Amino acid sequence: MVCPQFGLANLFPPINLSGFNPSTGMTKEKILTKRFVFSASSVAALREKYADQSTTEDLPRRPTCIEALSALIWSRFVAVTHGMADPKKIYTILHAVNLRTRMDPPLPENYSGNIIWFTITRPCIDEGIKHLNFLKERAERVTKGEMESFRFTSFCSLPFKNLVIFIDSSGTNGGIEAWINLVEEDMDKFQGDEELLSFVPLT
Repeated sequence: MVCPQFGLANLFPPINLSGFNPSTGMTKEKILTKRFVFSASSVAALREKYADQSTTEDLPRRPTCIEALSALIWSRFVAVTHGMADPKKIYTILHAVNLRTRMDPPLPENYSGNIIWFTITRPCIDEGIKHLNFLKERAERVTKGEMESFRFTSFCSLPFKNLVIFIDSSGTNGGIEAWINLVEEDMDKFQGDEELLSFVPLT
């Protein structure tokens, strides 16, 4: 038996969270959850599809499995629900990152607590002061419905919309399952996308 270690308060001292709204991103809209299973061969094909050919190294940089799947799901969602990006909206992608292996030294796996951090990706994001203004405006735009934001993570936190949960798929020899949560209208369009279905059948 491995006992959990409790010591997060020493690494991350408690801070004042006044003003933090934990319901940001939640919705009362009807959410549908669909399971998409990507075989190992489909994942490999996607990694090749999104490989960075501009690198100066001998071989192009291949994205990770999660990076490749995130790129496909995000691009197909935008294509079927918007057609073209709305210049009045900010589009972001969020990934939950496990900090245990990224600490120096790495934390043991039995360290108890939610040791994660969220990375935010925004296409063509400006640097400097414009980037800081983007961070300040983000929460307000979510509340007003002016931002389309996808959350990629490995745990379920319904009733969030635009949430993707990746897990290993048993019986597929290296495949990955994506549990995708969208509002009903968007799911109807997304699950019928031909490019998406060329990599995964709907189950």
